[in-house]
Amino acid sequence: MKKLFTLLLVVMSFTVSKAQLANGSVAPNWTMSDINGQSHTLYNYLDSGYVVFLDFTATWCPPCWSYHNTHAFADLYTQYGPGTADNKVRVFAIEGDASTTSADLHGTGSNTQGDWVTGVPYPIIDDASQTTPYNIGFWPTIYKVCPNRIITVVGQLDKAGLWAEAQKAECAAAVSATDAMILSYDGTSEVCGGAAATPSVTIQNFGTSALTSATIDVKDGNTVVASQSWTGSLATYDTETITLANLTPNKTTTYTFEVTTSGDANAANNTFDQEILVAALTGSDNFVLEINTDQYGGETYWAITDANNIIWKSGGNQAVGINGGGQGQPQGSSGYSGDATITENITLPSDGCYKFTMVDAYGDGMCCSFGNGSYKLTDEDNNVLATGSEFGATDVTPFEATTFSVGVDKVTGLNDLNIFPNPVTVNLNVQFNLAERAELTINVTNTLGQTVKVVNTSSLDAGQQNLNVNTSDLSAGIYFLNFSNGTQSTTKRFVVAK
Repeated sequence: MKKLFTLLLVVMSFTVSKAQLANGSVAPNWTMSDINGQSHTLYNYLDSGYVVFLDFTATWCPPCWSYHNTHAFADLYTQYGPGTADNKVRVFAIEGDASTTSADLHGTGSNTQGDWVTGVPYPIIDDASQTTPYNIGFWPTIYKVCPNRIITVVGQLDKAGLWAEAQKAECAAAVSATDAMILSYDGTSEVCGGAAATPSVTIQNFGTSALTSATIDVKDGNTVVASQSWTGSLATYDTETITLANLTPNKTTTYTFEVTTSGDANAANNTFDQEILVAALTGSDNFVLEINTDQYGGETYWAITDANNIIWKSGGNQAVGINGGGQGQPQGSSGYSGDATITENITLPSDGCYKFTMVDAYGDGMCCSFGNGSYKLTDEDNNVLATGSEFGATDVTPFEATTFSVGVDKVTGLNDLNIFPNPVTVNLNVQFNLAERAELTINVTNTLGQTVKVVNTSSLDAGQQNLNVNTSDLSAGIYFLNFSNGTQSTTKRFVVAK
């Protein structure tokens, strides 16, 4: 995004912890009256085939006033709104700060940048009721809403840019009698510890007749791994979220979700691809985070959260926070400097599932228009658990810490145990040190406790040991490498990925 500070998106005068509605969200319906007393209902305009632009603004907001004075909305309305040959768009300015007054709108109050009313041809609504439903986190927030009720955040575009948005194929109105589409993926996007993913998708009726039945298939490549039938009744543009059978990916996988229905006139909108991340496995407690900021280091924030979403460690600009991605310039000047290199040492309290989240307040990542920023999280064995630079507002990577040893008594004299790579595909390297010669049985078991491979049954000399376990004949999944001297045992978990 452009970082022209005369047009910055500014934080509201009240505290909001969430950003605007995400692109692809369904716009909440509303009925509100403009300052002249005329009532407007969003869905009525959408159902008539119009593209609707919403400018959530505040009278005291300097960037809002600057955008108002570009006359982009006025020019769009005059050239393409009601009474024109195209007659395709409707535009609304919504003054959404409840603390402002009608006098502020007319430029005579004490909390205003000027006269917002004179010369404006489009409806102005002075109503804060939609500030919360529309997740207004900063002023101005400018949405495009297509006839199918789907939102896009378009920002402070000029007339030409707004008109180009209105003409995009995504804003076409329903024309075919039967047209089912997958609108979004709403289920699990990360899994850890061998857990199953619960997928769900939202389907939409993009046809002019009621949609009463459909089939949703889940594909891994060309293979259908799950299928579910749906029946109901969806009117034009109505949606329904459908939870599907659990998936158990053993490695990060991109699934294709496909909806089909009899007589569907448009197959182009039937599929949606979604990546489900499988957590990287690490045997470490201690980690190193290396960050190279871009020119705007104050926009950077990061956090490590556990399975209960508790933040165990964070850094950068705390004014941004874990939900602050894409909200514009953060308040305050705390955090990292621009074009800086930072090293953070991190120790986690226990084994378990974690997520590393990198946040950019402005929503344009750390690279590459404003510097070549990047980040990398590594464990004690220098395995890279998370890395990135070009990501938009947030970048989330799951990982699992599994330093634990299973068993009442660990094998005495078995030291510096390390297995890698983990996950493994073909060869698992096993390194450890024995304080003295020992009779040591080493085998691999599956999650049911069944022995699937015997690695060693003989005595091993004292000193450094380097073994190799061929895993090419093992199915993808979670396994345990077990060490036993007859009375004591030590176990390390590993994952086979295919």
